[in-house]
Amino acid sequence: MVLVDGVEFDPDCFYNLAMELHNKGCPTEEVLEILDYFGTKVLSTPTVDEDPDDKLTREDMAHILRGMKVDVAPDTKLSTVRLQQRLHDALDVAQRYSEVFEDASGKIDPGTCPSWGDERDLARAFDRPLRRGLFKDDPSYDEREDAFPNLSCSVYVWAKVIASVVDTVCCVDEENLCVLILRIISTHAVDENTPLILVAYRVAHGRSVSSLKRYVSTEFKTEKGAIAPDMPATEQRFLEFYLALNATRLSDTFKLPEELVEERYKFGFILPTGELQPADVARLNEMKGCALCGEPGSSRCNGCKSIQYCSEGCQKEDWKVHKTLCRAVSSGNWVKITLEANPWADTMPGGYMGIINHPSNNVTITESEDLEKVPPNRYGDQYYLVKLQAPMVGPQAMILVYDVHRSFQLYFVREKNPIAFQAALWAMGDDPRRLYRWAQRIVDWEWRICFDCAPVYSPRW
Repeated sequence: MVLVDGVEFDPDCFYNLAMELHNKGCPTEEVLEILDYFGTKVLSTPTVDEDPDDKLTREDMAHILRGMKVDVAPDTKLSTVRLQQRLHDALDVAQRYSEVFEDASGKIDPGTCPSWGDERDLARAFDRPLRRGLFKDDPSYDEREDAFPNLSCSVYVWAKVIASVVDTVCCVDEENLCVLILRIISTHAVDENTPLILVAYRVAHGRSVSSLKRYVSTEFKTEKGAIAPDMPATEQRFLEFYLALNATRLSDTFKLPEELVEERYKFGFILPTGELQPADVARLNEMKGCALCGEPGSSRCNGCKSIQYCSEGCQKEDWKVHKTLCRAVSSGNWVKITLEANPWADTMPGGYMGIINHPSNNVTITESEDLEKVPPNRYGDQYYLVKLQAPMVGPQAMILVYDVHRSFQLYFVREKNPIAFQAALWAMGDDPRRLYRWAQRIVDWEWRICFDCAPVYSPRW
């Protein structure tokens, strides 16, 4: 039931009545005027979401995590709680929470942080390098994988006008007749380079596109003004999820604006977020327990001896994904290759080598003496995925090879592996940027790779 001018109405009954009036010959203009008036009244007392965490579906979370380079199958059987926790962990890494706050487990009182100040460039602080749509050519790609980079880019755009131009952001989803309202309360400086935007938020639902637009345009004529960008449903739910996560960190001692509390707003904060670095990706992809559901594993696959399961049921259900590895082990064409850390050692002895990680532009410098050391073997004789990347331009003379943990970053050189190198190029086809294949360590600098068996789902690291 909702109140319209002090009278309670059941929305469905009201609309049924309007349709009946139309069917009995009531002029269309009058019926539309009634519906539009009613829709505006309904939206002026919006439905407020009481549990944002439940808004994201399991499938939503799986695709968002894949977009953040956390290797989760789109049809994962991980429990909802485990998926939420993995998304919490990924978001905390993306916003560098434990680095920004010394006591990452403690509560935050934004009032103890100085104001960011109008003279400082808020947008610059939120300008973090991110990539979108890298895997659009992959059959398993889903547009929800871009929810995280899209959200980060949206906040960057909002930061350009927050405080100086607007104090309200209305994220509109016309398809689902929903608007997520953000009231900017204040901006604070956690440290010299890290702003914190404190916001109040809630969700309102409409009955029609016109009433939704009217609500946004009439109800939010605030002191500084509002902007109303389009935002798809998944990104709205993701933003709610993120704000709800940070809401748990707000100290009880922080005094919230009473007028917004009375209007049933919730409160959270936004920090700058950026792309996960290789070390972060490795840690977040550390899968312990059953490969399907994440529960403690009690046995390993008899075929490859590399994957754990908690039960026979999970092992059977995971077979459609896992069979590519087992079939590769039993009947795949495995090629022995020799990898090396410094393919330029003969022509450029001494010195050091640097590897640039895009788009962060972080450079890993390795001294020449360290390049001669045998890389660690964290997998023993188990099988695991490696990524192979050929140069985008220039002669195809070598391929970079590494694992998700970056426990090694080595080169696969054509001159020393001519047959295997050609097999790798054939497997790459028209896209030399990435190729994921099963591998096994033989000795210090030698591996076996199966080029003719691809995993069902390509990872995103």
